[in-house]
Amino acid sequence: MKAVTIFGPVDLESEIGDRAGALERRNSIPLVDVNSHIFQELGRENIIKRFSTDPTWHSNKSNLFSVDPHGQIKIQELAMIKSAPFLKLTNLSLDCSVEEAETEIRGFTENGGVVMCSTVPRGRGRDLGKLVELAEKLKSHLSIVVGTGWSAEYAADKDLSREELVRLLAGEVLDGLEEQQGRCKAGIIGEIVLSNHILDHKSKKGEIEAVALNAAVQAHVFTDGCPLLIKLEIEANNESHLCALNALERVINTFNAFPKAKSSKLAVSGLFSSLPGHLSFAEMNEYVSKLSKILKETRFNLIVTLASQCQVDSSHFCSVETVVSVVKELVRDGHGSRLMLGQNTNFKTQLWRYGGWGYSHLSNVLIPHLMKAGSPIDEFVIKQICIQNALEFLKFYTPPAAAKPREIEYWNCDLCGKKKPETYEAFEKSGYRYCSMKCLKKHKQILDSENDKDGGNDDEGKGRKRVNNGSTSWGIAVGSS
Repeated sequence: MKAVTIFGPVDLESEIGDRAGALERRNSIPLVDVNSHIFQELGRENIIKRFSTDPTWHSNKSNLFSVDPHGQIKIQELAMIKSAPFLKLTNLSLDCSVEEAETEIRGFTENGGVVMCSTVPRGRGRDLGKLVELAEKLKSHLSIVVGTGWSAEYAADKDLSREELVRLLAGEVLDGLEEQQGRCKAGIIGEIVLSNHILDHKSKKGEIEAVALNAAVQAHVFTDGCPLLIKLEIEANNESHLCALNALERVINTFNAFPKAKSSKLAVSGLFSSLPGHLSFAEMNEYVSKLSKILKETRFNLIVTLASQCQVDSSHFCSVETVVSVVKELVRDGHGSRLMLGQNTNFKTQLWRYGGWGYSHLSNVLIPHLMKAGSPIDEFVIKQICIQNALEFLKFYTPPAAAKPREIEYWNCDLCGKKKPETYEAFEKSGYRYCSMKCLKKHKQILDSENDKDGGNDDEGKGRKRVNNGSTSWGIAVGSS
């Protein structure tokens, strides 16, 4: 099986082989980012509609007088915006040029990155034209997989029926992405964004998200196992980890309702970024135990992401050390083959040019902590988490089997016996088949000579042959035998 990149189906192991080998010779670990955003333009109306009711916005009303929410980011505002990204609406759009994006992505490729999945959902302003141009520039360094995702918050087509949404998602995998008129195809269904509303069956948003979840799983089945990425956007608070687990169970129950769904091709993101910063030891143990149990029952994949700051107080989020301790427990329980990595970049202030880690966040922050974590996380497990599991997850495309050549049938000339293929047009006469007109005429002469002339055409008896019963009738012959 092959993965489908922006340039078509490829054998990723072969494509990245030389790059990965060069990285290993430099003692760098090849890395696959399964859940990232490169170009994302939300649009002013969408941003205001979504975030004007966000807790961050309201808890920082006093700061709104000192920060222009619509202007460009100023250097003196960086510290404030990094702790409260929603204060600046322009911070929520990754609307850089192709050249700027190339510089940012170099931070990923120069630190081990070999494959990146751009999973910007529909409605969040994915720019496939720019993405194709960027992929062309980075072709020798990076393989890019494009997702076909959906988010209830931003989708202009949120009133689509399940059948319509299935056709939309599956169509971008099978027929090609709309904006590219089929020139490139999606290699992953995702991200499909679900929020706390998925647990509220009676709310309009909950109903919309339930339809989207069902449609995504059905599209996964319809495309014969195209990888499916579900992202849980649960706000970090004291109960968010429990809410995220409840949402996860809802996802798993829906997924298991489809007998042909492949759990090895399901990945869930957001479970780590929803962890509050202050969980007691007992609460953390309970969380890990329940998560491990769900993983054992349904062998899906879990994307490890570090919390991107989206609240005023960074203490709302768990530390890198806490994330690593959860990973250690999951590996100890035998789930090392189900863990993958994602960067989930959402804000300008996360990028290099705004003083953030950019797309080198995993390489420079998480992976060093994993390498120092100790048993049971060893070099083999780190390679699994960084590259091997993701490469296996992204495979789904099976090239059509070559049709078995049809056996050619032959026939033999009734005079000379030469063998001719069935496609060779025969000269036919009175039930005989000949390879040439020459054979036909010669056989006619032989048959004519076997019958007596009846003398019917001229006085010398040189015209018509007498036809005997049971013999071949040639009609009126021309000339004499």
